Amino acid sequence: MDIRKIELFVDLAKTLDYTETADRLYTTQGNVSKAIMSLEKELDVQLFDRSHRKIELSKEGNLALDYAKKVLKNYQELQNALKIFKMQQKLHLTIFFIPTAPDYQGFSKISDFIKAHPEIDVELKETEAKDISYFLEKTDDSIAFARTWESTQKKERIFETEEDDFVALVPRNHPLASRKIIELSQLKNERLLLQSENSMIYQKIMELARQENFIPQVIYKGVRVAILASMVAKEMGVSIMMRKSIRDQLSSNVVLIPLSPNKTSHLSFITSKSRTSKAVNMFLDYLGK
Repeated sequence: MDIRKIELFVDLAKTLDYTETADRLYTTQGNVSKAIMSLEKELDVQLFDRSHRKIELSKEGNLALDYAKKVLKNYQELQNALKIFKMQQKLHLTIFFIPTAPDYQGFSKISDFIKAHPEIDVELKETEAKDISYFLEKTDDSIAFARTWESTQKKERIFETEEDDFVALVPRNHPLASRKIIELSQLKNERLLLQSENSMIYQKIMELARQENFIPQVIYKGVRVAILASMVAKEMGVSIMMRKSIRDQLSSNVVLIPLSPNKTSHLSFITSKSRTSKAVNMFLDYLGK
């Protein structure tokens, strides 16, 4: 039985007007008439009395109407139940990542996973590393690609992909440009161009500076490493960045030099130990292949 015929029958029983029912259910008067006649043939009854200028429900039509309404109600409940079931079964994964994530090999794992699993609804969100733990704890279906350092949270699971360390960026004609290694203390009188103070990069640089007993002269704090590198090229100051996040954005007027002392960071996928969904586990399994 065609549920559309039932829907048209119930509506026509209410309006008793083919044109009005056609307008209400976005079809034509002819289609309404054909559907009713087809339903009557299928049930082997006459649902409407057409002997007068205005149609009326027949006795059989009155009897059928109650059952037709129940059929529609059950069908709508079925649709709602299936919709809820599909939503519950739908795989969703939120991946948080730091602004420099695309510069690392691990980020390609994300794009490869999305291509390999089109059935999973993947949402990508850029955020600072300091906020990642908060976001992971709020949701079951999230994972993060970020930088981790010496200390890690016991409540998180870490899957390392590669390492990175600090380097100094100086203009090519700078007095320190010929050095094979730059001691951090040699930068204490330099104008520093650093990443945002909300970033872990900035905080780690400040820690290193405190260990060397000086306060850096930071004249600019930015978000995008490309802008910082451009400012160094224009001889507006020197910068300290992670080696791999800047290696593909250097101009001929900028020299990249190892820094000492240094800190090693690990580019890792991070997820909460206590809140893990099927989609997260599928992603972790994909990393292990």
